Amino acid sequence: MKRQVAYKQGYKIVICGKFYEVADTKRILHYGNLSHIPTVQEVWNKTIGI
Repeated sequence: MKRQVAYKQGYKIVICGKFYEVADTKRILHYGNLSHIPTVQEVWNKTIGI
């Protein structure tokens, strides 16, 4: 399974299949599982970018 790692505004976004997690430098802030493979922008909008 391909693992995608992206960094945006000090946050680390990891996407592995349909699972995602968003972390800062010390801890995981958000994680979850979607019914489809998300994009980095979609995870960002769903978690941090309000």
